[in-house]
Amino acid sequence: MLALARESVPRTVPPLRLATLMHVTANLARVQGDTARAETLYRECLTIRRAHDDRPGIVAALHNIGIVLAERGDHEAALRCYQDALQLAVETGEQNGVAFIQTSIGEALLASGEITGAIAHITAGLHGFRAIGHTWGVALATTRLGDAALVQGDLLGAAELQRESLAISAGLSDPRSMVDALDGLAQAIAGHEALRAARMIGAAETLRARFDCPRPPNRRDAHAATIATLQATLGNAAAALAEGGESATDADLSTLVAELEA
Repeated sequence: MLALARESVPRTVPPLRLATLMHVTANLARVQGDTARAETLYRECLTIRRAHDDRPGIVAALHNIGIVLAERGDHEAALRCYQDALQLAVETGEQNGVAFIQTSIGEALLASGEITGAIAHITAGLHGFRAIGHTWGVALATTRLGDAALVQGDLLGAAELQRESLAISAGLSDPRSMVDALDGLAQAIAGHEALRAARMIGAAETLRARFDCPRPPNRRDAHAATIATLQATLGNAAAALAEGGESATDADLSTLVAELEA
C-alpha cells in the first residue's frame, strides 16, 4: 500500500495519509527487528507531520524514533527524542502519549543505570495508564518495573511484578507483551527454580517465532545471562527449554501461563 501511495501520479494520497502508511509500515518493520528500515520511515513520517503541524503525529513519530534508538542501545539519543515528544504531548494534553513516553524514558534511564529516575518515570507512566484505563499500557509499565526490581536485586519483587504483567497480557491474549514478562520472570527465578525458568524461556522463544516478534537488541544481554544461569544450574537446559517451547506451540495463552506456573 505504501509503495502504491508513493508511486501515484499525480499524487492522489493526501500527505498525512501517506505519513500514516509510513508509520504503520515502520511499526511492522520494528517489531520484526528491522530497526534501520523503521527509523528511516519514522523520520520521513516526522518530516511530513511537522510540515503540516500535526502535533499528535509529531509526538508519535518522535516517540517511535526514540524506541528504535533505544532498541539499538543509543539511550542518550533516545532520551532526547523522548523528552521532545513528552513536552509536546503534555502541551497538547495527550494523556495516552504522556503515559507511554514516561514509561519509555524510564526504560532508557534504567539502561543507563539511573535506577531512581527510571522507577519514578515508569511509575508515573503506570499511574497514567491506570487513570485512562489503558490495560495494555498497565502490563507494559508493570513489566518495566519488574525489570527495575531485577536491576536492584529484588528477585522476589521482580517475580511478583512480572507475574502481574503476565496475567494481564494473557487476559488480553497479547503474546507480544507476554514474551518480555516471561523473560523477566525467568530471569527472576532462574537461580532457585531453574526448570520452571527454562520452560518459560522456551515458551517465550516459541511465542516470539510464532508471532514474529524477535527479542530486541537491548534485551539480549539479560536473556544471555539467564541462559548462562540455567546452564550452570541444570548442566543441560535443552530438554526443559524444548518442553516449554512445545507447550507454547498451539496453546491458548491463558492456559499456557497456568501450565508454566503449575
